[in-house]
Amino acid sequence: MMMLDAASNDCCPFYREEDWIDLYVSGKPSDIRIAMLQHKEACAYCRNAAAEWQDLLASNEVVQASDDAANVEFGDLMPSPAVRRSLVKQVRKQGLQHRIRSVTRSRRRWITAAASGVVLIICLMGLSRMVHEPANQRNHYVQQHEPQAMPFMSDPHTASYQVHPSNEELGDGYVWFNDDSKEVLVMLEGMLPSDTHDVQAWAVNERGRENLGLLHHSEAGRAHLYIKKESLASVDIIVLTVEPLGGSISPTTPDAYIIRLQHR
Repeated sequence: MMMLDAASNDCCPFYREEDWIDLYVSGKPSDIRIAMLQHKEACAYCRNAAAEWQDLLASNEVVQASDDAANVEFGDLMPSPAVRRSLVKQVRKQGLQHRIRSVTRSRRRWITAAASGVVLIICLMGLSRMVHEPANQRNHYVQQHEPQAMPFMSDPHTASYQVHPSNEELGDGYVWFNDDSKEVLVMLEGMLPSDTHDVQAWAVNERGRENLGLLHHSEAGRAHLYIKKESLASVDIIVLTVEPLGGSISPTTPDAYIIRLQHR
């Protein structure tokens, strides 16, 4: 019945659980009672056993005397053997029910905690997929339509960052730039193809603006431009403008994107 290591009982062969129940339920002769209480103070196993049963009995209003009443004589007030056996049986039953409820509550708390942990892991996995899915789609796009740019995109020296347009109709902008290899890739997401306009890129330097070309609409909703040229070493800013179909010799509209290259 006790929640103690079974091996601990080997250290104390003197008293069983029944002895402690008898002590608190029906009493013991004075000399035996005193001996048991003195033994309890020196024996950790019996002290724990006595405390456990005393708590159980007290919670059911069975204990009528404390350890301080060591010299009380019970005499004729002692219950009959049949009554004592009934009390012991009832106490044992209640003790077992108490332990079962404790184990059930502990198991329920463990199951609840485990379920919460599983839900948290699933949410984190879903969030991770949501975070990485767009990046994976962009990589797949480049691999399909600009495969020569893949090595520079995976280079640890390549800076990648997001840029925001002055015109929301152009969608979100993403840039990859490598100062060592003089490569840059610009991608717009969310921009629909137009039959009347193109997006054109310009390099800005001390000499003015240099035409870098038109963004390619390889897929609906995505446009990109990949450039590899030595002159990028002296370029600090790339701007995008919306031009008539086919592009212009010089910009004809305000800058829609201003991209500052992150030189090392």
